[in-house]
Amino acid sequence: MDKAKGEKDTLLNGNTKHWLQVFKCLAYVFAFSIISPLTSYGVDEEKPAPAAVPIDYSQTQNWLALPTGSQPVDVFFVYPTTYSYDSKSQPPLTSTWSPGWNQSLAQAYIDPIIKWQVESKIGVFAKAGANVYIPYYQQSSGLDVLNSVLWQNTPQFAGAANQALEVAYADVSNAFDYYMAHYNIKLPMDSRGHSSWPVIVRAQTCCFICWKTSLETRPCGNFWWLPM
Repeated sequence: MDKAKGEKDTLLNGNTKHWLQVFKCLAYVFAFSIISPLTSYGVDEEKPAPAAVPIDYSQTQNWLALPTGSQPVDVFFVYPTTYSYDSKSQPPLTSTWSPGWNQSLAQAYIDPIIKWQVESKIGVFAKAGANVYIPYYQQSSGLDVLNSVLWQNTPQFAGAANQALEVAYADVSNAFDYYMAHYNIKLPMDSRGHSSWPVIVRAQTCCFICWKTSLETRPCGNFWWLPM
């Protein structure tokens, strides 16, 4: 009798331990399902760095001047820097590149200074009978780039400023590639640029255009710059 009772107690104790373990497992699962979302709530996931969207130069609206190509000489013109970020009405620029470092296409379309610069600088070529090609591009914020890269007033922004220059240069480079592939029909060409605050973009554009035209064995006119 006592032996049977002892075996029963042992069996009950074993079952009790088993169900306690099951209960603990269920409790852990339930607690994790509650706590896990709470611990991740409010924690920002790492966001990808912002990047500029390249301009599609197959779209005619992205050219300020896109002639029919009826004249015997082409002029590829890059207008000077006219854009400066408005930090008074917008959050200030930081050491991380953001779209404000470059002029958007929407801003370029309605920028009256671009139109004035073009009219005052290239009228002579149009009157002389040249096909004048002028792409819009995402120019960098001139004063901010100079302050960061050249004058060293804000050296902590140099990385973002250089990225802004790269955005502007990439647009001009892509525009010229598109021009060479679709609009230039083995004509002599004259590549012109005017004073532009981002000096690096000016120098790279000079080298790029003259090098590209030399590969095509086409005459390439000299660049000229005026101080601002």
